[in-house]
Amino acid sequence: MSTRRHAARCAASLILLAGLPGASPAQARDSVARPAASPLDFSGLMFGNYMYRTDSATRAANGGQPRSQFNLDRVYLTFRMPAGEDASVRVTTDVFQQPVSGYYSGWTIRLKYTYVQFDFLHDIGGLAGFNAAARVGMVHTIAIDHYETFWPRALGTTDVEMYGFFPSSDLGAALLVTLPGKLGEAYATVTNGSGFVSAETNRFQDLALRLSLTPFASGKHLFSTLTISPWISAGANASTHQADAAPATLGPVSDRLRNDRWGILVGNHDRRLTVALDYGVRRETFEAGANTAASPLVLADSAGTVVSEYVSVRPAEWLDRTGKSPWGLLVRHDEFVPRTGAVGAGGRTPSQQHWVAGVFWDPNRNNTITLDYQSQSFSNYLPAAQPPSQTTWFVHWLVTF
Repeated sequence: MSTRRHAARCAASLILLAGLPGASPAQARDSVARPAASPLDFSGLMFGNYMYRTDSATRAANGGQPRSQFNLDRVYLTFRMPAGEDASVRVTTDVFQQPVSGYYSGWTIRLKYTYVQFDFLHDIGGLAGFNAAARVGMVHTIAIDHYETFWPRALGTTDVEMYGFFPSSDLGAALLVTLPGKLGEAYATVTNGSGFVSAETNRFQDLALRLSLTPFASGKHLFSTLTISPWISAGANASTHQADAAPATLGPVSDRLRNDRWGILVGNHDRRLTVALDYGVRRETFEAGANTAASPLVLADSAGTVVSEYVSVRPAEWLDRTGKSPWGLLVRHDEFVPRTGAVGAGGRTPSQQHWVAGVFWDPNRNNTITLDYQSQSFSNYLPAAQPPSQTTWFVHWLVTF
């Protein structure tokens, strides 16, 4: 009897438990708190190449033979997260191979972009898309990131970076204003001027402004991304004699040495046709002399110019506009004049020419492989100052993730 009563009590207890809210296994699983989705936005860019160099300087340095090697050029890792209402942070690391040095030689990581952004104005005056944001930290400089909208960074740096106009990022503050109706943007910066690869070396800052206009962005046609981007950067360098002391020298020099750049880019970025033409000018003041009575300091202004053209086309998409072709052709040409007033061989101004020509293939939307030929040549230099020409075949690869 007692056994039957005990069994009945157990059965009743089980029935009671089954009827309680949340008692079923399915309900128990549903009631467990799930972790919220992470606000971290992570993305990356990785590119490298296989190179085969055949120029005379390379052969002379390798017993008359060409040189080949594999390279991992860059790995950029980008982390974005919200930082409160209307605020966010971005950190982009630059993974690269440190050149041979006394400190460290090998793979290392440095910061490229690291800033907090405040989106402090939205739809100004009731105009949709008319917004303003402020950044502080390691910010984009005025033009290079914008130029890379048209030129693929995996194949080499843009002309203004290649020829030393300015670095791609720097410590400072920036203001970004997007115009209503997708008409473009204005971007202004005040930065140290020394770039992201070294500590501050100058007591002056650089002021810069870029205006990018996209007059046909509201349409859906080949030239809806046509962009006109004038820009200017005004800066200064301190004299290398600012700490000189008398009587060993003529005393400290506090003069501002000019360090100005300006230019304009006109470009269009479309799958069928990407084309860009840009012109840049840099003006600098150089010092000569030891700042002594026997060798007084002499200041001289110098100007340099660069013209760069770039075209990328997918011929199959012109023949069939309903499909997407993974194949394309590209060509780039730079003409750089380091000093416009210099006199070289034959009384002509020395200049440098850079050519890139190749064919690319996209195995999928996140990968690109390019077979390209690149050359660097020099014209009108005096024989004693003639740099060696370079010719290189590449297989470049790019992965975005």
